[in-house]
Amino acid sequence: QALLNGKIIYENGEEEDIPHNKSEIASYEYARKDVKEVILPSRVTAIGCDAFYRCESLISIKIPVSVTEIGDGAFAACENLRDIYYAGEPSEWERITIGKDNKKLSGVFGRATVHYNCK
Repeated sequence: QALLNGKIIYENGEEEDIPHNKSEIASYEYARKDVKEVILPSRVTAIGCDAFYRCESLISIKIPVSVTEIGDGAFAACENLRDIYYAGEPSEWERITIGKDNKKLSGVFGRATVHYNCK
């Protein structure tokens, strides 16, 4: 219960709550914004296409085990994304459907580090 709501933290230090009952981050919802850090609430099951497209300040995201799908380009052009904190095991991460144009999440080139079992 320590982290009921999720949170978006912007480059300028401002914060925005993501309601705990939100089940999807919509396509283009945060695209081209100065998002620095993302903490998704535990009910999110999908991250839409281009949801964080060109969030050039994004350095880390916390993803709950409830996420089963990451849409095409959700993290495209997020060149500074370095750390993904995933609440589950590596085998659970491998079951997530990751769309194309997410080179930071899959593939060898430019891959961010996935940290497992992070609550």
